[in-house]
Amino acid sequence: MARRSSNPSAVVAETTAALERDPADADARFRRGNALSNMREYALAKADFERVTESRPSDATAHNNLAVTNLCLGEYESAAASARRAAELAPDYRDAHHNLALALFETGDPRAALAAFDRAIELDPSYPPAYRHRSAVRHLMGDSQGSYDDFLRARELDGAGG
Repeated sequence: MARRSSNPSAVVAETTAALERDPADADARFRRGNALSNMREYALAKADFERVTESRPSDATAHNNLAVTNLCLGEYESAAASARRAAELAPDYRDAHHNLALALFETGDPRAALAAFDRAIELDPSYPPAYRHRSAVRHLMGDSQGSYDDFLRARELDGAGG
């Protein structure tokens, strides 16, 4: 088997060639979407992830990655819908709950965002980004102690607390 490149530009070239041979190759389209996202080409990545979710509607990772591209594009309602779908498909998918929380906060629903952060933390109590982001939401909601506790926990998990 040929070795796959990890350089995003090379991945885009490889997967584009694969898609020219077989436009229905969802694996190539998924890899290209990831590479495009890593290159901050979010609109192009979104198009790839949308095609993957159409061809593989039960692919929670594709729905989650679509949520991330929508977040990056500022399309928060779409991001929430995609992250919610990923979480429905894979209830124990920490990243889906975390991304759902980010999207819900951006849509103006901080209470629902807190619940989604809580779920991400329940699934992985050693995941610093969930504590960091929950800290910010708690701060904005006036929960200074909760915010501080989450800040300290994120810092501890990041290894900066020692």
